[in-house]
Amino acid sequence: MKIAVAMSGGVDSSAAAALLKEQGHELVGFTMQLWNQRRNINLDENGDPLPSRCCSLDDVYDARRVAEKLGFPFYVLNLEDDFERSVVEPFVQSYLSGETPIPCVACNSRLKFASLDRMAMSLGCEKVATGHFARVEYDAAADRYRLFRGKNHWKDQSYFLWELNQEQLSRSLFPLGEMLKSDVRDIAREADLYTAEKQESQEICFVPDGKYSEFIDRYLEHEGRSSEMPEGGAIVNTAGETVGAHSGSTATPSGSVAAWASPMKNHFTLCRSNVPKTRSSSARLMSLRRSSLLRAVLTGWLSTNPLYRFGRRSRSAIVTTPQWRP
Repeated sequence: MKIAVAMSGGVDSSAAAALLKEQGHELVGFTMQLWNQRRNINLDENGDPLPSRCCSLDDVYDARRVAEKLGFPFYVLNLEDDFERSVVEPFVQSYLSGETPIPCVACNSRLKFASLDRMAMSLGCEKVATGHFARVEYDAAADRYRLFRGKNHWKDQSYFLWELNQEQLSRSLFPLGEMLKSDVRDIAREADLYTAEKQESQEICFVPDGKYSEFIDRYLEHEGRSSEMPEGGAIVNTAGETVGAHSGSTATPSGSVAAWASPMKNHFTLCRSNVPKTRSSSARLMSLRRSSLLRAVLTGWLSTNPLYRFGRRSRSAIVTTPQWRP
C-alpha cells in the first residue's frame, strides 16, 4: 500500500514510518511548515528566539534525515498562511472571548487530514499515517469508523482527533495505537534513527514556552492590535457575589480551575460571563462549582450519528463535570 506519513521530526512519527517501512509499504514523507519563524514574535526579554519544541526548522531537518535513512521520498508543505488563518487566529480569538481552545484539534482536522491529505491523494496515497497514540476501527454493523484511545492511556492522543469526519477517519492510519512509548523508542533505536532519543514536545508548537497569555499579547502587538488586549475584572459566583479578581480573560480562560482564598476553600471552574474584546470595559468571569453544568461547543459525533435539534445538526452539548477530589 502507498501511504503518506506526516512527519513532525519527533520520535513518534519517525517510529511510525519505520514500522510501516518494515511492513513493506511504499511511503511518502511529508512535513508541514506551519509557523513563520521569520516573524520574530516568540522572543525572550533579550530579543533572542525562544527554543522551539515542535515544527521548527530543526524538526524539518530531522524529519528529512529519517526519510533519507529509511529510503523514501520527502516533501515539505508550506502551510503557513493556512495555519495562521485556521489555527492561530481562531486560537487568539477564542482566548479573547474567554474560551479555552485546543489548536492541535484544528491543526489535525483542517490541515493534517485536509491539506496534506489532498496532496497525498494527488500522489496516489491510500492512507495518511501519523504518530498519534490512537486507534481507528471500522464498525460494519453501524457502517461507521470509530475512534478509540491508544493502548497506552497515559500517552493517549485520541482527544486531539475528535473533529475528524468519517471520510478523514477512513483514510487515517495510526501505527502506534497498540504500542507503549517504550516500544516506540525501541523501534526507532533498532532502525538507527537520529530521533530515537529526541525529547518529546508537549507544548503548542507556536507557543514554545507554554505562556499563552504572553504569546497573545506579543501577537496582538506585532499585528498592531494592542487595543484588543483585555483588561482585568471581577470573578463572581452564581449569586452575583465577587469571589476574586483576574488580570485578563486570556490569563483565566473558561475551564480554568482555581481555589479562592475563602473559609470553604472550594475549587471552582471558570466560565465566561461578560468578556469584551476591547479595553473599553473590564471582563467579568463567573465561577462554578466543579459539579455544575457546563456547555461544550463544537462537539464531534464519531461513534454515533449526529444528534439533531429543531431539524438542525447539533454542534453543542450540555455536560456535567465530575466532583473534584484531591
